[in-house]
Amino acid sequence: MDAQCNEIYPEPEIESAEEPQWAEEMARHKAMTEEIQRKLGEQAARKAKKEAEEKAQQKLAEEENRKKEEEARQQKAAEEARTLAEEENRKKEEEKLAEEARKREEEAQQKLAEEVQKRAAAFARQQEEEAQQKLAEEENCKKEEEALAEEARKKAAEARRAAEEEEMMAMDVQCVDAFLKCTMTRMKTPIKGSNLYTKHIRPCRPVGTSVDVKDSSFRNLSTFLNFLEEEGLLRLQPGLSDPVVNQIRYEFEEFVHRKIDKIFEEVERFKQREDNEDKYRDDEIREISADLNRFKMGLTGILASWTTLCQTSLHGP
Repeated sequence: MDAQCNEIYPEPEIESAEEPQWAEEMARHKAMTEEIQRKLGEQAARKAKKEAEEKAQQKLAEEENRKKEEEARQQKAAEEARTLAEEENRKKEEEKLAEEARKREEEAQQKLAEEVQKRAAAFARQQEEEAQQKLAEEENCKKEEEALAEEARKKAAEARRAAEEEEMMAMDVQCVDAFLKCTMTRMKTPIKGSNLYTKHIRPCRPVGTSVDVKDSSFRNLSTFLNFLEEEGLLRLQPGLSDPVVNQIRYEFEEFVHRKIDKIFEEVERFKQREDNEDKYRDDEIREISADLNRFKMGLTGILASWTTLCQTSLHGP
């Protein structure tokens, strides 16, 4: 503070000759310093007061804003509570209306179900005898179909057996024919039956065909060779498990003619049997088709009756 005063009013130089004037000047300087200090103090007090007032006003404004915000929040909460209460009341009213509608719907459905049940019971009593009669007819048709199916299975089994017999017969012919062809070239005997079969008989089969005694009625080579021996076409060495051919006959015109006649008779008999079975099978197929048509017509009648019942029960007379 003194430095500021000195800058405003610099201290005069002290001279020994002017002592009274210096004292007066010092007193004036001191008075001025005190005045300046007082003014500065007042200025600081005013500034502090102003700052305090500004802070008080700011605090008051903040408090006022806080109160307004609090009032706004309370108002908003009150509005939300009121809206929630209105929504709750609306939901309760809707639930009440829905419950009433549900009850009315249940009552209507119950009445409709009772009416449908009554009409269904009446219709069931009316159709019971017809249903029993149709059931008996269907049972009879089923039994007839089962009998026809069983007979068809038997005939199919017979046809399969006949086909197998035909195939075996054809294989028998092929085996004998291959043997006869192989005898066109003379062979050195004795010869093992297996060598005769693999090296001479099988190579003489027609191109694109198969010769296998396992697929014939002979079933194995020993039986086949025994058959040829019985027919006088060769002679086997007796007492051997592995057959050995001792002699082969190269002249067999009589055998060939006899076997050809027998084959023709078998083929003719087989064709006649096939024709008879085909005619009988066609008759069975026609009968089964007629039974199926009658069964379909019965099902169609039942479906029409049930449709009429449903329409009458649901829509009323």
